[in-house]
Amino acid sequence: MDFSCIYPESATRPAPAALTSRRLRSYSAGRGAPVIYRFSDCELDTGRFELRRGGVAQKVEPQVFEILGYLVQRAGQFVGKEELHRAIWKQRVVSDAAMSSRIKAARRAIGDDGIAQAMLRTVHGRGFSFVAPVVIEEPAEPADADTHITATAAARGDALLSADVHLVELLSGDGPPGESDAQVAGGRALLAAEVKAAGGQMLARAAGGIVARFDSAARALECGGGTQVRHGEAATGTPTLRPRIGIGEAAEDLASAIAIADRLQCLAAPGEICVTARIAERAAASLEFSTRAVDAPLGHELNAVGPCIVRSADQVAEAAPAGIPQLQCGSPVPPREPSIVLLPFEAVGTDERTAELAEGLRIDIQNGLVKISRILLIAAASANAFRGKSPESAARALGVRYVLHGVVRAENDRARVYVELVDAPSMHPVWAEQFEIALASTFEIQDEITRKVITALDVKLHSGEQARIWYQALSDPAAVRAFYKGVRLFFRMDRESMAEARRAFQAVAEMKPESSIGPTWTALTYWVDYMRRWSEPREECKRLAKQWSGEAAVLQDADGQAHTVLAHVRLLDRDFDGALAAGREALRLRPGCANANGFFGNVLHYCDDQVGAIEHLRRGIRLQPVYPPFFASTLAAAYLAAGQPQAASLVAREALRLNGRDLQSRLVLVAACHDAGQVELARVFAAEVLRVEPVFSVVRHCADQPYRSPAALGAAAGSWIAARLPS
Repeated sequence: MDFSCIYPESATRPAPAALTSRRLRSYSAGRGAPVIYRFSDCELDTGRFELRRGGVAQKVEPQVFEILGYLVQRAGQFVGKEELHRAIWKQRVVSDAAMSSRIKAARRAIGDDGIAQAMLRTVHGRGFSFVAPVVIEEPAEPADADTHITATAAARGDALLSADVHLVELLSGDGPPGESDAQVAGGRALLAAEVKAAGGQMLARAAGGIVARFDSAARALECGGGTQVRHGEAATGTPTLRPRIGIGEAAEDLASAIAIADRLQCLAAPGEICVTARIAERAAASLEFSTRAVDAPLGHELNAVGPCIVRSADQVAEAAPAGIPQLQCGSPVPPREPSIVLLPFEAVGTDERTAELAEGLRIDIQNGLVKISRILLIAAASANAFRGKSPESAARALGVRYVLHGVVRAENDRARVYVELVDAPSMHPVWAEQFEIALASTFEIQDEITRKVITALDVKLHSGEQARIWYQALSDPAAVRAFYKGVRLFFRMDRESMAEARRAFQAVAEMKPESSIGPTWTALTYWVDYMRRWSEPREECKRLAKQWSGEAAVLQDADGQAHTVLAHVRLLDRDFDGALAAGREALRLRPGCANANGFFGNVLHYCDDQVGAIEHLRRGIRLQPVYPPFFASTLAAAYLAAGQPQAASLVAREALRLNGRDLQSRLVLVAACHDAGQVELARVFAAEVLRVEPVFSVVRHCADQPYRSPAALGAAAGSWIAARLPS
């Protein structure tokens, strides 16, 4: 057993790999069963090898049909040109022009075109993505299927496999929110076909994904490993597009056994398989793998079955050298607009001022670019996860076209700054320059670098954006030094550093009272304190966050960050119109800001605009792939309120994996599972709600939530009470 793979929650996770078996077996990913894929007014019938539009069969070349089938099967996923070439043309040489011609024919056959790209989207120079919602129609289950687990079956070692898809589109896509449940249903149908092809007997398909029975632990685990490998290959090696899988023992009490398997699935990250200790022990006789123990949160009864993540021997060898952080949202959806990440600048030397300058200069440039509406800029907090990593690896993981990185050397009162903008697909520099400056002139170099980056990206600025970008400046060297020190401390994100950062920002406010920089960042420190419960009394933190953000918001150079804080605080005070106004102003000033989008999405959710909430929360997650779990739990609540329970369940499970103590995601799962008829599982999550908050009551919770409409939680509250939560 290899314990070198035990990683803390915030550390680097290696990519999962295949389970290896002493008995070599393979399964066909369900291609033997005829399937009809429905999208728009089209039907792709694999049984009859026919494409129908409006019920009328279309004339389609066999190769075009194959391309459509391959892309439709992977709806919502990015398919690279090389992957498509391997799948369709095998070893034959084919030109880009020939591939483009087939894609054009495929679009024409389904009523799409290269301008609208409503269904089949091209990611320039990289590949394709089928973005239309797909519903899969498959043969009905036999009416007399035996779903009863006998004592004999339980005794001989039957296993239950619970699996669910991980659709990145639900977390960070830009598709219509009303079609999210159709996407989930389509993904689960494909997953069910794979599991059945591997010998699994389907028992359930509801809020938790699919559940199947196998006649042995080894067969269930082998199916799970093969499924992860196939999904990994389809995603060009991106592990977070793989499903999450849980495997437990069969039992005569079927509902309880399914609930355990489903809850094991919740402990697995996308691409992982979580099993009980007994399943691992039984499978070890015929499969080679290692395990690492995991703990269910809050002292859950699940810990009694010894949950663990299984890993193959190859997994460590393949993944360890990469050292690339696992993104919480999975493989990001390819953007249409120019996309860029600013990696942390390297500080050469041991001088503390050099480190402060490197961090502060990077944040200055970030704050300039975030005000532009026509680029996708990865948030600084997510970029921090790639500190010390290569531009190529960061671009590939974050799904961006450009990477800006730099090196800072400081000596006495002078600094030398080297900055390079790299085109990720070719890894060729788009622009590079070295600056020799006085330390007091760093804000001037920030403006110059930002201008040149925008020019290199060839972005045409909207009216008014230039003025917002170049307005701010701190000319006082002492104020600059204090600000950079505060920024470096702020991003350490611990209680002591936050208090020290606050003192630095308050000093900036005293030295430059006409600037919004000091009060804005002071407000941010109080807001973080409030959100993370670092200081008592919390209400005093909220009051001071409101006071400082209000002072910053009225200053002429306000950059929108203070408005984001103000919107959140006003929502808590139930000043709904004020919260909406502040949130809109934050987005006007910072259209590319992850927090401005995510927290405005939260305001919209509580103000009963679920379509807008989903749009902005997903945008916030796309801008910050290493995002706050709060974004996911709020997104799950918005999906539930929008009448998309399957999407709500899937996103809530991801939120729960990221934050084991999250209350809101558990409440979403209680309602979604109960409404789907999974009463036993709903009660499991209800029991966890009471572990998080022992004095929970439905009436008090509804009264505490700042919803504009008192009836907003009516349907969910009924499900909570039915699941035996105290009223």
